[in-house]
Amino acid sequence: MLSWRAKLLLVLLVGGTLLSLAASIDQQVAATETPITLPGCTDKCGNISIPFPFGMKQSRCFLPGFEVTCNDTFSPPRLFLGNYRQHLYNYQEFEEGYYSMTEDDHSFHLSSDKFLFMELISINLKEGVARAYGPVSSDCNLNETYHLPLSLDVRLDIAAESAEGLAYMHSKTTSTILHGDVKPANILLDDNFVPKISDFGISRLIAIDKKQHTDYIIGDKSYMDPVYLQTGLLTKKSDVYSFGVVLLELISRKKATYSDNNSLIRNFLNAQKEKRRATELFDNDITEKAEDLELLDNLVKIAVECLNLDVNQRPEMTDVEERLVILKRSRAR
Repeated sequence: MLSWRAKLLLVLLVGGTLLSLAASIDQQVAATETPITLPGCTDKCGNISIPFPFGMKQSRCFLPGFEVTCNDTFSPPRLFLGNYRQHLYNYQEFEEGYYSMTEDDHSFHLSSDKFLFMELISINLKEGVARAYGPVSSDCNLNETYHLPLSLDVRLDIAAESAEGLAYMHSKTTSTILHGDVKPANILLDDNFVPKISDFGISRLIAIDKKQHTDYIIGDKSYMDPVYLQTGLLTKKSDVYSFGVVLLELISRKKATYSDNNSLIRNFLNAQKEKRRATELFDNDITEKAEDLELLDNLVKIAVECLNLDVNQRPEMTDVEERLVILKRSRAR
């Protein structure tokens, strides 16, 4: 048996808005690529497999919220979630893509993407509820790397690939996906420090180029766009602001708010305003070479642009991604 940290994702379609709530649990699972049914538990409903944490009948066969029922009055039999009428019609592992929605049957298909970490269940959303889950392996999140001596190039890779994931969500899907809570704790790293964006607890699925207003703002305010906090208007530029904070944390190895209530954002912005190098704010482990300082200055410029209080002056995530990729290429020469 391997000890895995599992991440449960509950996705709800409420009034046409995609929301999700996430909770982490510690779970023992077999050391296999694909989740399997627990011994002595029903493993099939017709031709549909029932992998743990889903299960039927006996409470030991499933985790809370993952009970399914098999209705054999249909041909072939159909699998439903608990006492609800959500028809679970497909289980699939992550391969490619992120999601698709068909207008003819109102089904929401969750599939895989390299920026996300979950193995998901595809479920009919006519009744408005879907569930998904997946193992995170022995990953840590970006918060948990602050004690590690990561090289500047590894940090640049993490930044570039995280930006790539957010850019994908913002611009390369049928509808824009706004995360709404971008922060180091929600960027999971695998054993090779490849980032996976996680915890879509307050995410929104909206039509491209539209905006999402909410009167109920949740999330970590240390990383949240001040404009979003004031207006309740969540846009792509809200995620851009939060990414700017993450970028500053990556190069400083300091929290957004650190010793004696120091503000990382304010300190970097003051350095830029005074047109001085923010060398004293950089992590000492990555400031040994002149070319490193040049790269760090470029990263600060990107971060400061992301943190602009004028939303219209912030770059798009696609622009941030492109600039970070260019910096990566320049280091590889």
